[in-house]
Amino acid sequence: MEDLLPKIAAEKNDSARFYLAFSGLTTSETNPVDDMHNADVLLTYGQKSGDKVGQTLGLLCLGYDYRVFGNTAKALASSGAV
Repeated sequence: MEDLLPKIAAEKNDSARFYLAFSGLTTSETNPVDDMHNADVLLTYGQKSGDKVGQTLGLLCLGYDYRVFGNTAKALASSGAV
């Protein structure tokens, strides 16, 4: 994910930025721990840069990964439901 951040930052089109960021978040089924790390990196980048696409994807992916690990409370908190 760290390699994608400069490309994400340079992309001005929201849709293209979404798909570029999403390409770094595709390991949830095979390696949820790595996916959580990538989601956290994307979330932190989004918060620092004010990128709502990065923030949204990071939070949603973290919520999904917490749910995979069976932590429903953190999953709901990460996705903004609580």
